[in-house]
Formats: sequence, C-alpha cells, structure tokens
Amino acid sequence: MKKIKTLLVAGLCIMACSLGLYAGVATVADFNSDESWDGYPGAAGGGWAGPWEPDHEGPHENELIEVRAKDPLVKDGKYLFVQAVSKAGDKTYMAAGIKRAYAKTWPTFSGTAPADPHVISFLFRPDQIQTSGRQLLLRGAEGVWNEQRKTFLSTWDINGGGDTWRLIHRGDPVDTGMKVIAGNVYKFKVTVDPAKRQYQVAIENVTASTTYSSPEPLTWISEASSTGQINIRNGGWNGFGTALRFSIGNIAIVSSKDE
Repeated sequence: MKKIKTLLVAGLCIMACSLGLYAGVATVADFNSDESWDGYPGAAGGGWAGPWEPDHEGPHENELIEVRAKDPLVKDGKYLFVQAVSKAGDKTYMAAGIKRAYAKTWPTFSGTAPADPHVISFLFRPDQIQTSGRQLLLRGAEGVWNEQRKTFLSTWDINGGGDTWRLIHRGDPVDTGMKVIAGNVYKFKVTVDPAKRQYQVAIENVTASTTYSSPEPLTWISEASSTGQINIRNGGWNGFGTALRFSIGNIAIVSSKDE
C-alpha cells in the first residue's frame, strides 16, 4: 500500500509538471485522483492538515461547492467550483469563500513546514463577480481586522476588488496593471519567505496570454511568521441577489529548495 501511495503522489507530481507547475511537489490538489485528500471536502493527508472548509460570509442562499469536469480550467482537468448567492434585496456584505490549511510538516520529497520558504501555485477563474462594490481576495490566511490601521492583517494577499489585481505591501495596494476579467483563467505563483514576512507574486492570464511579476519582495503586515492556509473569497456589497462564483484547481505547494 505504501508503495502504491508513493507511486500515486509521484504521478500527481508528473501531472503538475506537465501543467507548467513544479517538480518535487509536497502538496497537491488537482481533484483528479481517488485519494481521500484530493477532492471535496477531502481529508487530512497528502500534505493537507484537514479538509476544505466553506468560508462564506453574510446572508446567502443556493450555496454550492463541488468538483467539476465540464468547462475545465485547463484541458481535461477537474477543478473545484464554489458558489453562493446573496439574498435578493439585502444590502449587506456577502461572500462566497473556501479555505484549507496545509500540514505543519510535509511527508514527501525534501519536506518543509509553513514557516519555511515555499511556493504556492494554483489556477483561478473568477466565473461571476460583482461589477461594483466587489471584494475578491486570494490570501495566505484569513485577515484579522485591525482597528488602528483600519485594514485586515493577513500574510500574502492578492486583491481583485478593483479593475486590476493588486498586491498588498505593508498594508498598501501595489497595482499590477493586470485586469480582473470574469471568465478568464489566471495562474498564480506565490513565493513566500515567512521568516522575513515577505512574498513575491507572478501572475499569468492564461486566457489573454499576459503576465506580471512583482519586481521586488512585498512585506505583509501580519505579525505571523508562518502561513499555512489558502483562503479564497469572492464577495461584495449591495449584491441584490447576485450569484458569486469562482473556480480553483491545480494547486501545488513546494519547498523553495525544490522549486
């Protein structure tokens, strides 16, 4: 059984590499295997500390989270689809969200921990977003509100609330100039150095064939010196029955030593 699991993980890594991701992958979620940890909600194992958890916020209905194969992010690949609908007439904030923690130690390849330098990559598609009052967040942990700073304290933080993707540096947005377009597929690569509380981001709009790379390290304002979670949230204010949908797949987390 141990040999079979080793071969399976190796197979997943080969798949990840064929998609332009990484060799030496420690944690994978591509939703294409029968392993208990690779699916929804999934289970602890394969480098994950536990299952995927819904992270919706505010009054909503028609919640849906499921693995899909139709309309893939890449050719013939499964992915995780997330949806929530704001209750018609409600003017408060609502978000469709999901999160998952990865393990403190990784069982494969050179291994590392969330406190060590590592690289997180994933495909993301904002299937349906609000045109105004939008909040679209891709983060390394749930943000904690800081009243003094009037902002959320988080680790790596990618924000798609405006017309373009922005990266949060010391609490302030850095504009990438890359447009946030509903229905387009984006590949994100986040290189994290938790001890320095720094990260760098590379973004590829796979649909439009455009790219961006942060020219220098960005610093997060959270006091955390480790980051062990992927947190995705598609939300907004005054939705009035708006359906908020997104898709994520081909997630790979690797030690910087293997990148």
